[in-house]
Amino acid sequence: MEPDVFEKALVYAMQKHHGMRRKAEDIPYLLHPMEVATIAASMTNDPDILPAARHGGRH
Repeated sequence: MEPDVFEKALVYAMQKHHGMRRKAEDIPYLLHPMEVATIAASMTNDPDILPAARHGGRH
């Protein structure tokens, strides 16, 4: 995946989840999409899947 696609997805997720915290744990919500992306990246390098796994989509 091209770095700019990853960067755009990360910035988008940071904007959408800014200030959000997980209900069950007092940790930033953004950690969840990043964990999902890490798992997806271990399974594929598909440039359409990874940004979506980060909950960022393509922009």
